Amino acid sequence: MAVTTTYPDPASARYVELTWNSDRRRTSTGLARRSAAVIDWLDTAYADDIDGVIGTVPPRLMAEIRRRLAIGR
Repeated sequence: MAVTTTYPDPASARYVELTWNSDRRRTSTGLARRSAAVIDWLDTAYADDIDGVIGTVPPRLMAEIRRRLAIGR
């Protein structure tokens, strides 16, 4: 799933806004700008494709992402 910094305000249902802070050390996602997961922008990634991890999605937001993905099926 892609993450974007370019999306409408307010965000439509195809976006799940992620936590962010200009000081990326202050948020679990490690995002320093207003960002959102794009529910319908999916692709396959393999472990070898990942260069590094800067953060994690909080459980409540991951649950919302999963809920919206289930609705779209």
